Amino acid sequence: IADKAKEFTGCKYGLFNIFREEEMVSETVALIGVKDSWQRVSAAIGFPLIGAKWPYDHSLLEKFGDAPILMDLPLHELTKTKIPKALVKMLQKMFGVGESLVCTIYRNGRILGNFTLLFPSNERLTNPYPLQLYARQVGLLILRSKTEKELIQAKKDAEAASRTKSRFLANMSHELRTPLTGMIGFGELLQKTPLNQEQAHFLSYILDASRILKKIVDNVLDYAKIEADTLPIQFDACELLPLCQESIRLVQYETYKKRLSINLDYDPAIPFRLLMDGYRLRQVLLNLLANAVKFTEIGEVRLKVSLENRNLESHFTRIRFEISDTGIGITESDMQRVFDAFQQADCSDTRRYGGLGLGLSISLRLLKKMGTSLQVKSEPNKGSVFSFALDFEVPKEEADSEEAFEEE
Repeated sequence: IADKAKEFTGCKYGLFNIFREEEMVSETVALIGVKDSWQRVSAAIGFPLIGAKWPYDHSLLEKFGDAPILMDLPLHELTKTKIPKALVKMLQKMFGVGESLVCTIYRNGRILGNFTLLFPSNERLTNPYPLQLYARQVGLLILRSKTEKELIQAKKDAEAASRTKSRFLANMSHELRTPLTGMIGFGELLQKTPLNQEQAHFLSYILDASRILKKIVDNVLDYAKIEADTLPIQFDACELLPLCQESIRLVQYETYKKRLSINLDYDPAIPFRLLMDGYRLRQVLLNLLANAVKFTEIGEVRLKVSLENRNLESHFTRIRFEISDTGIGITESDMQRVFDAFQQADCSDTRRYGGLGLGLSISLRLLKKMGTSLQVKSEPNKGSVFSFALDFEVPKEEADSEEAFEEE
């Protein structure tokens, strides 16, 4: 930028300054002219010129509009721009200059910077128009750079605020969950004591409400941990079939109340034990099954688990999970909305079916941490199919026993 200004004006020496709004100063960022000469000037005045900051006099701009501002000044009057007298004298002594031209870059109501160009005595710029055009272009570049930096900073601030919010939610949810767990535990102990019919009835309501609230708090806690990237995925050898059966069993009471059928279609070719985070996989399956039951009034909910691929050499196997229902379905326009946190396809669904709208969002993020994604096919009033595929490693002892069995 500074070298181009030299081409337009023919000046031998000069300074290119950027205005720092937060400090209300003009900072020198580039020098026009021989580097060694400027180093001698810096040594003589006792400080480096690159990075030097000068107070900016706004009164110089009052009579000018939104355009590059040219001030043709004898060198001794350069102090009007707040450049120190010692520097002005040193420029005159070392460079033999006597005239200066200050071109202030001013755009969209903002001071962005300036060129301070130095000329020999009695020599002036005869045609300032190219410099003015160039200053406009430089103004655009500076403004764009400032805007990009401001956007980056705003993004960082927003991310920091989001992390703070997530940490707060995680801590708050943990504080809520502890007393709730105590309430449920003591309530269950109380159920084992002699109670009359009315007391037992009231206690069952208290326990049901406490369990629902604990589930909500658990979901908020998990969501906050995922947002804060503090939720770990831990792999252990687990039995997949019992895990799927338990997931079905946990929603079976709701299907019984709604007179729905719920079925497990499990591929017998799947290895018995696999390395996985069983707790998180169960959480995903339970969220998807609970959602399917919630939004289905007539028909069935089905969990299909099938072997998609098996690599005997690497001991890895790919398994596909499909949760299908005959429920209300999702329209094309609502497809993305259901994956957003605290959202359901239709606001009226929240009132009708209840819930926070966190289940799908948590499942989606958990699956992402496991290295996969959630697919959905749906047709309004006919039902939905949510599916995902996961790669599992077969534990060495399991793989060895399978190989031995095949050899026999």
